[in-house]
Order: sequence, then structure tokens, then C-alpha cells
Amino acid sequence: SPNRGARVRLIDEDMVRNIFDIRALIEPYIMRTFVEFARPEDIKALRALQEACQAGCDTGLHSEFHKANNQFHDFITDGHFNVEAVRIMKQHSAWLRALSRKNPLTPAQMRTSNAEHWELVGAVEKGDVEHAVRVIVQHRVRSREIFLANMLRDRRREKPLALSA
Repeated sequence: SPNRGARVRLIDEDMVRNIFDIRALIEPYIMRTFVEFARPEDIKALRALQEACQAGCDTGLHSEFHKANNQFHDFITDGHFNVEAVRIMKQHSAWLRALSRKNPLTPAQMRTSNAEHWELVGAVEKGDVEHAVRVIVQHRVRSREIFLANMLRDRRREKPLALSA
């Protein structure tokens, strides 16, 4: 901030809940528009990005999956005409991605995410807006649960044990 210096923003469980509450409003809107206006070349590109997610999942390498997952979601978001919605999603994604590096997905979580991505691709290919919206909502809910569970686990690990005499 000008004349005030830099501040570090604490990413705690309340902030993560707030991020996912806001995304609950924005993500279905963005997905709906993506499906409604996706051109054949957009669908082809989305499928190719999902194939990269599949490759990362198949190898079990979180770094590969994480990179492809980010590209998959960014592709859906980046072309949206509402620049403020895109800006909010990008800022939230940056914070969540920072947390993801601390707590990478397990192989089982990658497989679940990957399956949801394939379901999204199928809905987009069929032009099924409502199905795509249901899947992205499910995907977001699952992500929220994972982030909050990881944060709770980390917080519990950091607390010293109280010993009674």
C-alpha cells in the first residue's frame, strides 16, 4: 500500500471458507457461460488440458497434475467477459494454489478430481449447462472440504499437547 508498506495476509480457515463462499456464487456463473459459448476449438482445448490432468494422475505425480489442473480451470475462467469475476477468481486461485503446495492432493483425491474433470468435459461437449454447473459445484464443495480438513490437521499438529499432572 502506498505510504503504508507491505502487509502479509494470513490465510486461515475463516478466509478459506470465505473464498469458497464467494466462489460458490461466481464459479457456476462462469461455467454456465463457458458451456453456452464454447466453440469447437474451446472444447478441443479443454479436452487436451484434461488429458494432461489424466497423465499427471496416471503417473501419480502431484506436480504434473497440479500444473495441468491449474491450466484446466484457468482456461474455463480466463475467457469470461466479466473481468471483475475473473480477477476475483484469479486472486482466490493464487491463494488456494499457495496452500496446495503445502498440502498436495493424495493419489485418491487426484483420481476423484480427475473424474470430475472428465464429467465436466463430457457436459461441455454435450452443451449440457445444468450438468456442468452441478459438477463444478460438486468439485468446489469437495475442494473446500479437502482444504479445510488439511488446515485443521495442520493446526492440530502445531498445538502442543496439554499434559495433566
